[in-house]
Amino acid sequence: MDEEEKDGEENNPTHIFSLDESDIQQIIDSNLSPTPEFSWHTYEHQGSRFGAIVITPLSNPPCVTNYNIKQDSVKKLQKGLIFVRKGSSTEVCTHEDLERFIEHRIENSRERILESISKAVELGPEVIDQMSSALSTEEGVPIHNDPDASVGVAQQFTRNAPETGDEELNSDISLWRIRDSYRLSRQPLWDYYARKSQLDLDEEAIEFLVKSCLNVQMTGMYWIIEIEGHQIIDVLKRTRDTYHNRQLAAKILFIMDDRSGLEEIIEDSSSIDLESDAEVNRYYEGVESSAGRRVNSLLENQTYNLEDGGISVRVDLHDAGEQEILDVIEEVSVGLSTLQGFVDRNGTRVYPRDEFKDALGDLEIALGREVYR
Repeated sequence: MDEEEKDGEENNPTHIFSLDESDIQQIIDSNLSPTPEFSWHTYEHQGSRFGAIVITPLSNPPCVTNYNIKQDSVKKLQKGLIFVRKGSSTEVCTHEDLERFIEHRIENSRERILESISKAVELGPEVIDQMSSALSTEEGVPIHNDPDASVGVAQQFTRNAPETGDEELNSDISLWRIRDSYRLSRQPLWDYYARKSQLDLDEEAIEFLVKSCLNVQMTGMYWIIEIEGHQIIDVLKRTRDTYHNRQLAAKILFIMDDRSGLEEIIEDSSSIDLESDAEVNRYYEGVESSAGRRVNSLLENQTYNLEDGGISVRVDLHDAGEQEILDVIEEVSVGLSTLQGFVDRNGTRVYPRDEFKDALGDLEIALGREVYR
């Protein structure tokens, strides 16, 4: 970026450097489906400032555009269009390219099926027969743990029998066990927020929900408060070491006022450079200050008047206590789930959805203030 661009950066709200990672995430979320994972990095070299968006390959391509996008009244992108990188050029997807996408997805499915078969083979017919017999009893499945086995299927069969609202979560966790990169999309995630009291939560379920939250730029504090401090560090360290994940992990530990945990996360990460990262450095310097000061530095807004159709929720975080915040989170989540469902069904961006999500993010920060003050 040259000096003229740099000077005008603050006055140009659409310039890439005027956006943070959550802004870019929101733009990508609104315009692409499925949403790819990415990380945003900025750095300076010889007086020039550079930015890089690193995109993680999709496990189930292709990625398509949700809207017709115009620039100066000229259509630049057409809804549903797929682009393929070929050498140094970008071209519209052809029939042959689609066939490659299909073959890729079939191969992924084949790998998962073979992995399941491999697990069944390692268990052996006798154990599988015991499982089949025990499924109709109330005693659960009699798994005999072999410390030398390379298979983790024991957990899948020893989770509590699903109760109201828990069957879907168990199913999602099973998919996550098969494919570690699996995360919840927004609609089911907001739905779990709205019915947390109905869920049968253990540390594994919370880890899965927190990782899904980080994937959509949320702290997941609503779930984190359910586990102990040392477990929180373990969960955060098991997230993929991207700047996006570890910056949010640092934010969580800043809210919790956990200096040792923050230092551990920074030391454990190869994606964070404390000296050059202003955001993480702010957390590091501000930890151990008062709860009010820490949280107020993070909140986008203290009050929200959320309305859309029949949904109406008022949020006031100035003096809200823990239980009040928990109650309002449930209300906001119901509205957010409803709006997200509309977005997913119609492929149309709904701006109140973004406001509901911002409110939920601030509610989680305020919740951390009350729990960890």
